[in-house]
Amino acid sequence: MKKYIYILSICLLALLSCEDCCEDLEVITEDPVGGDDMPPPDICEGDFYYGSLTEEPTTGQRFLTFETFSQPLTDPLGRTDIEVQNINLFNEFYSPSFGTYDQDNDRYAFFYLLDDSDAPNTLYLADTNTTNTTAIQTSQDQAAPVFLNGNLYTINLQTEIPNVDFEILQLDQTTGNATQIASSFATVDGEFFNASISSATNGIDTIYFLGVKTLVSYNVLSNTVQVQDINIPYDADIQTALSGIEYRFTTNELIAIHHKINSPTAIEELVSIDTTSGEVTPIINIESNLSEANNGSIEFLTNSTAYSSCEDTYYVTEIVDPETSDSPNSFLIAIDLVNNTLSEIQTPDFLYGLTINDDN
Repeated sequence: MKKYIYILSICLLALLSCEDCCEDLEVITEDPVGGDDMPPPDICEGDFYYGSLTEEPTTGQRFLTFETFSQPLTDPLGRTDIEVQNINLFNEFYSPSFGTYDQDNDRYAFFYLLDDSDAPNTLYLADTNTTNTTAIQTSQDQAAPVFLNGNLYTINLQTEIPNVDFEILQLDQTTGNATQIASSFATVDGEFFNASISSATNGIDTIYFLGVKTLVSYNVLSNTVQVQDINIPYDADIQTALSGIEYRFTTNELIAIHHKINSPTAIEELVSIDTTSGEVTPIINIESNLSEANNGSIEFLTNSTAYSSCEDTYYVTEIVDPETSDSPNSFLIAIDLVNNTLSEIQTPDFLYGLTINDDN
C-alpha cells in the first residue's frame, strides 16, 4: 500500500513545548492505481488462429472452420469460430498447410497446398474483426505465405534440384495475382520443393523461407536475396530435414524442427539456426518428450507452427495419420523455451495453418 502523510499543522519544537505541537496529524492510505482491476503480472493474452478440418462421417462432406483460441491455453481448448467454409477442393487431409497473421490489418491468411492435384490452390483471407472470409484462386506454383508490414509474400521454385531457380512473389490480396519482386537461385545439396518450405519474419525488414536445409532470406527494404545452406548432413536414405521455421524474438534468432525421418535412431529436436555460419544448435529433444498417445514423431510435411514471444514458447500441430485413427485428431504441442519443457493437448479434428497474434 502507498502511504501519503499530510501534515495539517506544523509544530515548531524549538519555540513551543511538546504539549503545544503536532496538532492534527492525519495518515491517508490508498490502493495502488488500478486496484483489483489490474491483470496479474506475466500473463500472456495472445490469440491463435488456425484451420480446423472435420468430415461428416455419413456424407463425407468436409468442413474447414477458421477458429481462434487464446492464451493462456486450456484443455480442451476454448475455441471461437471465425467462419465455416464448405470445402470441395481437398483431395486428401494429409497435405501441407500454411498460416500467417497480419497485425497491421487483423487478417489471417490460410493456404492449403494441393501439391498432387491439378486443381488450383486457394488462399483464404479471414478478417478477424468482421469474420468475413475471402477465397482467392492462386497459382499452384507457390508456397509458404508470410505477412510483413501489411504485404503478403510467397516463394515459388521454378526449376528442380540441384540448381533451383526461385522467385519471391507479392500477392494482391484482392485478386490473388502474384508479382515477382525478386529472384535468385540455389545450388541444393539434398531436397528442396514447395511443399517442404516454411516461412517466418523478423517483423521489421526480412522474411525467411526454409526448405529441408536451404534457407532463403529476403530483405524487403534493400530488395536483396541471400541463400544459405544449413549445416546438417543430408542422406537420401535417412532424409534429414528442417521444418517449421519461426523467428525467436527474445534472442533474435531462427528456430526450427530438425528431423531424421528414416534414421534407426530417429531424432526430432528443436534447434536454433545461425544465419551467418549455417550451424544448428540443439535446444530440446522433442521425440523423447512426446506422450505415448502421440505417434512418437512430428511429420515433416504436415505440421504447422507458431512462436509466442510473450511466453517464449514454440507451438507445433501434429496431425495423427488418418489411416491409423478412427476419427480425425491432432496434437497441439507447446515447447516452453524458458524451462525446456513440453506439453500436449489432443484435439478431435485436424489442425492446419497455426499462427498467432502475439503483439504484447
